[in-house]
Amino acid sequence: NFKRATGSHCYVKFTYANTASSPTLNVNSTGAAYMRYNNAYISSGMLKANIVYDFVYDGTYWQITGEPWEAESTLEELFGGKLPDSTLSNNAPETIRIAATHSLGANFWSVGDKVGINLSGTVGGVSLNGIYYAVIIGFNHNPTLECGHSIHFQFGKTGGGTSIAFTDSGYSGMFQTSNSARFVHGVGSSSVTDWRNSYIRDTICTQFYNALPNEWQNVIAPCVKYTYNSGDNGVTATMDKIWLLSAYEICGSISGVNNANVQNEADYQKQYTYYSNGNSKIKYKHSSTSTACDWWTRTWNGTAVSGNTKTFCAITASGGTGARIGYDSYGFAPCFAIT
Repeated sequence: NFKRATGSHCYVKFTYANTASSPTLNVNSTGAAYMRYNNAYISSGMLKANIVYDFVYDGTYWQITGEPWEAESTLEELFGGKLPDSTLSNNAPETIRIAATHSLGANFWSVGDKVGINLSGTVGGVSLNGIYYAVIIGFNHNPTLECGHSIHFQFGKTGGGTSIAFTDSGYSGMFQTSNSARFVHGVGSSSVTDWRNSYIRDTICTQFYNALPNEWQNVIAPCVKYTYNSGDNGVTATMDKIWLLSAYEICGSISGVNNANVQNEADYQKQYTYYSNGNSKIKYKHSSTSTACDWWTRTWNGTAVSGNTKTFCAITASGGTGARIGYDSYGFAPCFAIT
């Protein structure tokens, strides 16, 4: 039932090395297309016998991606002599990266598994120093449009499994100046109206990335994310190492927004498996884990709150969705991908 489309990928082991230049690949009689590596045609002898290659179709060519490996190599050899531990938190970030690169993550771990990461730094108005847990929310999520082979994570959970978002002392309060800005999309009356120009994206996400240990920074890859950006007058892509989920990626639908164009996000996004599996959307304050909190998405809303239409979608303390003013501080639940 394979259908070739932009973003399709397949693994191929060749019995013989190629003797001709510019060979083509025809998968399940879907049509021959030239194979390329690093955007160049394949030269004679480049494809080796008994080597597994990962191909991604870009709409015109089959592009070699990932890391080829010998078909007779064992999984142990692929991982440097030892298979990954089935307990996610017992693995080094580099081991997780190898599994992600070869689309093997689901062979060892499950959506909902968590790994402790020692954060150290100031993010917004919060000093984060200690171990917080990132949770797998999807494998190879939305591969046609986003990261391809990947494992996607979201913060966070406690060691005991309580789902948390990072909040500051000014939770639900308005911040008027950049000097006091916290977990906000915009600052005061200049509050922005899209993710591309969000203070969270431009400043808070960068601060959070810098609070991660180097071994995690080294394996986190930029990921394409599609969002309705009013400044671009449509759904457009950003490339982010740290990002917020959209309303659709959490809920599988978009409701209660005051802009029909926002609904178009659904054409580019996919609900994460973690949430489609029925896991709770309720998160608790990281500093007060018995207190549920509203937490931000990256989705523009536009519905007026107290007369202010510069609003974004948030997941409420009861697990629903609602509009919140962009310059008010709410929970921060960042995501990242390893590819």
